[in-house]
Amino acid sequence: MSIKTWFAESANPRAWSVRTRAIVASITAIVVVGAGVGTAFALQPAEPTATSSPSATRSATPTPTPTPTPTPTPEPAMIPRTATAVGAVNGWNVADRTQLAGVLPQVGDAADGQIALSIDAPVVPEPRAAFGTTVPVQPNTKYTFTGAFRVAQEELTDVPATMHVGTSTMALPELNAEWVQVDLPYETAAGETSVDLWFFVDAAVRGLDADALSFAPEGGENVLPNPSFEDVAADWGIRNDVLILQQQTAALAVNLGPGPATWVASGLDGGEAAKGAGELGPGLSALPLDGLAQGYYNVKVTGADGRSVTAPVGLIDMPTAHVPMDVRVGAHIHAQKDFNAEGTIAAGALGMGLLRVGDSWQATEPSPGQYAFSENFTRAFAEADTRGMQKLMITGRTNTAYDGNMPPSSPGALDAYGRYAAALVQNFDLDAVEVFNEFNIKSFNKGFCNGDARCYAPILNVAHDAIKSVRPDLTVIGGVTGNYDGPWYEVLWQNGGHENLDAMSFHPYQVYFDADSLGPVVRSARNLAESYGETKPIWLTELGWTTKNGDVSYAEQANMVIRAEATALGSGVERYVWYDLVNDENDRSKHEGNFGQFWQRWDGVAALPPKPSAFTQALMLNALAGKETQGLEALGDGVSSYPFTAAGGESVRFAWTHGGTRDVQYPADGPITVTSPNGAVTVLQPEAGKVSLTLSTTPVILTGAFAG
Repeated sequence: MSIKTWFAESANPRAWSVRTRAIVASITAIVVVGAGVGTAFALQPAEPTATSSPSATRSATPTPTPTPTPTPTPEPAMIPRTATAVGAVNGWNVADRTQLAGVLPQVGDAADGQIALSIDAPVVPEPRAAFGTTVPVQPNTKYTFTGAFRVAQEELTDVPATMHVGTSTMALPELNAEWVQVDLPYETAAGETSVDLWFFVDAAVRGLDADALSFAPEGGENVLPNPSFEDVAADWGIRNDVLILQQQTAALAVNLGPGPATWVASGLDGGEAAKGAGELGPGLSALPLDGLAQGYYNVKVTGADGRSVTAPVGLIDMPTAHVPMDVRVGAHIHAQKDFNAEGTIAAGALGMGLLRVGDSWQATEPSPGQYAFSENFTRAFAEADTRGMQKLMITGRTNTAYDGNMPPSSPGALDAYGRYAAALVQNFDLDAVEVFNEFNIKSFNKGFCNGDARCYAPILNVAHDAIKSVRPDLTVIGGVTGNYDGPWYEVLWQNGGHENLDAMSFHPYQVYFDADSLGPVVRSARNLAESYGETKPIWLTELGWTTKNGDVSYAEQANMVIRAEATALGSGVERYVWYDLVNDENDRSKHEGNFGQFWQRWDGVAALPPKPSAFTQALMLNALAGKETQGLEALGDGVSSYPFTAAGGESVRFAWTHGGTRDVQYPADGPITVTSPNGAVTVLQPEAGKVSLTLSTTPVILTGAFAG
């Protein structure tokens, strides 16, 4: 692909826009990266000094003409098929996922060679260094930094990113998906023998790519290490960082050795959906998944040496490369366990905006008053922050130092529990805390007090007060019962529980064999709270279905994602947390071990492998983005249809029957698209202002020109 040279083309003042003149002027500015910015980063440029300031003659600024010629509107640029990969970029200091959501090698359609560096930064609270290095230079010498950049947008867009070279800085111009070369002159000072080069993102940006970097004196050699990012250390196999991909641009990042390779994609029925071939290089290479429609597939790739690797891949026809984040839906992860190490990344790929973890009081307070906070939690929460996810933590149950390792009940143990809860929220920047987990289940409270809500109320009280004393803004969630237990909640309300919680929570597993009873359960919980004069938000912080052998199938688990979440949100539930994100076991005979939307790692596959339910989750959240519930539509007994509408009028419906089939009609001004949980699409045309379809227990997603 050709690369436009931005700086050189901008040298003609007649072609300058106002923004171009401002950017060019900033190239020669002396920039001081102060402690308020630089010291907050793991990667940062050196503090500039007066002796290293560039001279005013380094880059002559042309005099603008009074009436610049307007620049023609460029044609939209096609977003290429590329894949971001897990691998170490040699020669560069690269921000990890706790600093930015992703700074990763990208294969396919590079400006030079096969690999570029891709930056994904949906949340940037302050300028942060994405990548950088320090290079040796000669004093009193003129150098030029050159680099190629683009962003995954068809239209030109502002890019909040800057290149820092020594004491000079350059803001990137507007970019789209076409590579653009930028140049920045730099003259070293007397005695200057090294220069820091750092690339910063200053605000949120997605899909920003860099490649073909150079820093060289006139007529001299490039002093940058690995300037086109071709030197990447990556393990053998399929190296995509996530396996939920945009259908129009999907590709696999593979490292299978040089030579011809083939791929075959199969649907859930085992039938071949598409296949292709490509020539691989000696390291990371891209295999574009041309010809694959939206859907969930097992893709088998075979290298030149005959070895094969298979990964499950979900392709979604969506307007951007990422599923929009939705804080209404989240997942529970066991962050302490190694197989959940990439759980935050996997949840974010589905659009899940809430991360729930459970703490151990004993582990956090191993001896009275001495706290040791989990590094796994610290990392998971930092990764969540870079993605804009909310964080929910459950306080632990017991501690051997208090009340004989039973739930706290004595004044001393209750005070200790309050201090422990306060310590958690002081150490972790949380959005919500659940107080105790499923106190009403005897096996979880060791038979203490028979799980009575009267014994839970003091625990909730001390935790609430302690948390609010240090974080009055934080949401305290109480109840947290296994199943919804109306009589238990009534006792809690009678004992003042409603005064010590901001939201109520329960885990309604009683609907496991009758998902359509979830709506009435939620209404019952709300009605009971209102009877005590308290309207409390409801969070369902745990509910899922296991794919254990003999339980639900993979397809049925995917169906339940839509049915349970649409029912909950459509019934006014504020948050829904799927239990859980990653299978706890690799043995499919284990009931508790197979609730995940992802399997544990597969050999030769870098990303957590998504189950069909993970694909359906992403499909649903992509359709739900920006839309609010309108409640349950009246389409007759045995039919659930939940519309969600955006401020601009765009709407989506999730619909199914409680058993058998039903013929239904929707008013429509134009075509309606019907999408199944596996991504298959049918388009219905209206007749006499309505579309007609037959619903079944398999839910569908309806989008298009609804009327009224």
